[in-house]
Amino acid sequence: MKRLPLLLAAASIALLSSAMPFRVAPALGYRLHERLTIYEAACLGTETPPELLRAIARVESSERDDAIGDDGESIGRFQDRKRYHAYRESLYGSYDPTKPAEVARVYALELSRHFAIAGDWDIATAAHRQGLEGARSDGPTGWYLERVRSQL
Repeated sequence: MKRLPLLLAAASIALLSSAMPFRVAPALGYRLHERLTIYEAACLGTETPPELLRAIARVESSERDDAIGDDGESIGRFQDRKRYHAYRESLYGSYDPTKPAEVARVYALELSRHFAIAGDWDIATAAHRQGLEGARSDGPTGWYLERVRSQL
């Protein structure tokens, strides 16, 4: 019984350290002290490639968290449209589209979900702009995919 607090403390430390945004795979060429980018951290536990997430942010806003587009309808690094914000919050939880780590995580999850449904990264990528059903029924918009690819 005296060991229980010690075991709980050790488990807590293990959980906290696993959630820290540091690279922990020296066998893969990472150094332990090297910090993850917001894109790498956002993609942890998803199938979304961090490079793809960053390419979308570059195309949408040049990675500017204060970007405003579509006459004020879209904001932030990923040009999060206000009319779809509540829907995304219902899927992924509350987030602020002007906070890079929060919005990057939401879009990493969304891209991964779109890929799981469509089985195709072009459709998942185009769904960021067209919506999943639009990308699936009309096909991915070529010019948007080319812009994203040019940023990879």
